[in-house]
Amino acid sequence: QRFNKLYVANGNRLDFYKINEQGIISVNDSDRALKISMRDESGNKSYVRFTFKSNPVSDKMLLQSKKAVTIESDISGNSLIVTSRICNDSDKLTYFSNGKPTEISASYSGITQRVYLMNLQKLQPDSVTTCAGSLVFNFKDVIPSETSYTYYSDWTEVQFPENSLYDTLFLNTSHRVEDKKEIFVIGHRTVPLHKPVQITLKPSILLAPNKNLSVYRKEGNSLFYLGGEWTGNKVKFSTRDLGMFVFLTDTIAPMITRVKIDAHSARLRVRDGLSGIAYYEANINGEWLLMNYDYKSGILQSNLLNTKQSLKGDFELKVVDRAGNERIFKQKI
Repeated sequence: QRFNKLYVANGNRLDFYKINEQGIISVNDSDRALKISMRDESGNKSYVRFTFKSNPVSDKMLLQSKKAVTIESDISGNSLIVTSRICNDSDKLTYFSNGKPTEISASYSGITQRVYLMNLQKLQPDSVTTCAGSLVFNFKDVIPSETSYTYYSDWTEVQFPENSLYDTLFLNTSHRVEDKKEIFVIGHRTVPLHKPVQITLKPSILLAPNKNLSVYRKEGNSLFYLGGEWTGNKVKFSTRDLGMFVFLTDTIAPMITRVKIDAHSARLRVRDGLSGIAYYEANINGEWLLMNYDYKSGILQSNLLNTKQSLKGDFELKVVDRAGNERIFKQKI
């Protein structure tokens, strides 16, 4: 809970000090010397003395600000922070809520940028615009952090288990089609999750469910396999990260490259371009062979439990990706 006043006993008088939304105590008129005394049941006393220094709030940043991009936003706690490049004399930002425009002034500014603070507990704007550009937010719901909660829309359901969030989530969602592929945006990848959430997607483009068709989370140029279970025209999956989700089909089997194979060891490199390696199996003359996998390099290295044993005969390695594609490598040693 956030408090907005601090009460301090000052002799026979009770003084109070205002606390702003950032938790800062403001003492604007003059310095205030304070003394706090504490006494235990035996009558022993302890004291602490300190002074609240007068420090009026300034709307100018004393330190040089970072080089501003055109316009960007971030969320910190309950505050929406919009940073805009200075491009004219007006410091106004216009936000739109249910189609209605409202102007606000900058909360503070620096040499190259202005910063606007908005309390999301009171307002979740549809969009904002300044002289430097516009941002669209797509806020759809406010998700509590301590209880289970399910968000519903025409194209998705998101189930947040109890205590899956560390703080209240101001959830943004959007859905669009690009190059005949659907893109689903649910929250942002920087939102920390304490527990996985369950997401159900309802694609508007007709898809034929099969073992190779899966959900992936897209982050820049990187893709992260999430899989998914189909029920009719819906797919459900679990994730520890929010962000952008897409459907992709992986029909290409993993690659296996021989590095070195002899009587002492078998060393191979395996790679998969999309869904990633699910598992691998190796055997020599039909007998199971232990292999160690280094995820970063993609190297599979044999590990003989009996140091006197040698590799001789028919060696076979099977590698399967998460989409179910498999490749088999064979060599006689």
